[in-house]
Amino acid sequence: KLSSYTAMTCDANGTLWFTQDNKLFSLHPGKDLLPTFAISVPRDITCLHFSDDQNLWIGTFGRGLYHYSKDGKIKRIALSNSADEHILSITHKGKELWVASFNGIDVLDIAGTPVVTNHYNKRNGIGSDYIYHLHTDTAQRIWMATDGGGIVRYDKGRFQKWNDKNGLNSNVFYCVTTDNSGEAWGSSMDKGIYHFN
Repeated sequence: KLSSYTAMTCDANGTLWFTQDNKLFSLHPGKDLLPTFAISVPRDITCLHFSDDQNLWIGTFGRGLYHYSKDGKIKRIALSNSADEHILSITHKGKELWVASFNGIDVLDIAGTPVVTNHYNKRNGIGSDYIYHLHTDTAQRIWMATDGGGIVRYDKGRFQKWNDKNGLNSNVFYCVTTDNSGEAWGSSMDKGIYHFN
């Protein structure tokens, strides 16, 4: 019996990938009756993300980032602060992988062997070290839901912030996404949902 789902995503073929604690499973809707076990990692899985090349990136609570290749190999990926990061969210734009944690964001070049090229945090642009959620919109801008820094957008090397200094009633956001018209929506801790247009 499967329970305690912690993360979920779909690949380009429509296969559902999901986790139970530290275990990764796949399910082909319409083909499989039962999920297939893929791998396990040392700690609980917090998030899953497929990059354009259909490689799976796995964030964990306390054991950092893993790369699960199309040929079924798992590899731990070094990050800037510690390999034992608590990963909260992962997104990408092109060959850049953005990884959010309790220590800001690492940006990795994933064109070859993954390597950290930038680190952003409270001191150099984001306004918070705690980034709960990352989202890439259709214009390849990165949106961030932060704890204490409000909503932040990265576009062409610049950060734009929406927080209590420019009209919001909350600086804590758990999730951010964009709709079909490119407008952003953010869910705050205790002040409802915000629409950014």
